Amino acid sequence: MNINKWAAIFAAVFCLILCTAVFAETEQDNPGTPQVEKKEQRVIKHLIFISVGGLTDEKIRSAYTPNINGLAAGGIKTSAVGALPPNPRAFTASLLTGSDVSIHGYTGSGMKPKTQLLPEIICKYGKSSAFIAYEERFPEGLFQEKGGVRVYKVKDGGNKGVIDEAIKVFKETEPYFMGLDLPGLNPGEKEQENKTIIAKAVNDIDEQIGRLLIILSTKGLYDECLIVVTGCGITEGSGITESRIRAPEDDLLMAPVTMTGPGLKSGTVVPPVNITDITPTVALLTGIHTAPEANGMVLWNALMPGNGFLEENLLRKRIKDLSEQNARLTGLSYKLEEEKRQVRIEKEKVLGEKEGIQNTIDNKDSQINGLKRKTGLLKLVEAVTVLVMGAGYVLEYYYLRKKFLMFS
Repeated sequence: MNINKWAAIFAAVFCLILCTAVFAETEQDNPGTPQVEKKEQRVIKHLIFISVGGLTDEKIRSAYTPNINGLAAGGIKTSAVGALPPNPRAFTASLLTGSDVSIHGYTGSGMKPKTQLLPEIICKYGKSSAFIAYEERFPEGLFQEKGGVRVYKVKDGGNKGVIDEAIKVFKETEPYFMGLDLPGLNPGEKEQENKTIIAKAVNDIDEQIGRLLIILSTKGLYDECLIVVTGCGITEGSGITESRIRAPEDDLLMAPVTMTGPGLKSGTVVPPVNITDITPTVALLTGIHTAPEANGMVLWNALMPGNGFLEENLLRKRIKDLSEQNARLTGLSYKLEEEKRQVRIEKEKVLGEKEGIQNTIDNKDSQINGLKRKTGLLKLVEAVTVLVMGAGYVLEYYYLRKKFLMFS
């Protein structure tokens, strides 16, 4: 009995030790978990938005761009598709509001947006925002005076001038949000079809962006910055025609987008997005609310899994959002078709009424012309009658005079 008792105790202890060892081994076999948690624990201390005029995927591929490609390698790379805003100013408004032009209503200087911008909302959270742009491309009226965003207009120096000002501002104030609008391709170049010239211009743009990244690295803030680089596919006030900048035709409705920073995947190519999706995604990662009118969607498939979010769930959420948007767009399409049909019916009705009115006018004109003819005929009869009566009086006079000698 004692032997069996001690054997049972020994077996129980052995099983307990074995289970503990297996559990420890399982924890060691999952080295990815601490890394994910470590990346999730990084706090976003700065937001850097960089928009480059005339920059397209084709132009990036045609040049040596280690800095832009490095951002893509450390984050996500995609393209903005759809009906892009008509000019750089409207593009900036859509990027910073997370809404379409039809919602924010800003298409050029002198106008005011109908929705709040991300940097203005950030200021309400007690954080600072700055926006730096080349003077010729500056979106006048986009930033409200009481919005709290400090704006800087660069008069000369091109891309280098904007980056110089950005470095100066960041060294002095380190704003939480800093937006840069680079003029892009060199406005002095007249032969943009030349691939060598284009590559050289894009190399310079990449080099200037690299200068800012070096400053962030020097300050030890690079890993705590969420950086967005986009191309808006068109330059303005540069002497370069739109057709040259936006060729080939495939780039007409696409603009490159690169995002890197805490909370985002690394080295991932994401399916095409809308330019309005960037701000909602950034807002989610920073805990900042966007304007309620914003219609952009969060890029769930660009987020790093963790904190209860599995990769499959993130993809499923993105697919759900896209499906709902597709349903809305389909409904809108049917609605527009119905409105188009109603307009066509109204147009046909108006044309019918117009034709009826024209027929009535023609009939009245015909009646008027008939009355004019009758009036003319009556006038003619009246004139003839007067002449006949006059002639009769004359004849009667001479007849009576001769017969009765009534007059001497």
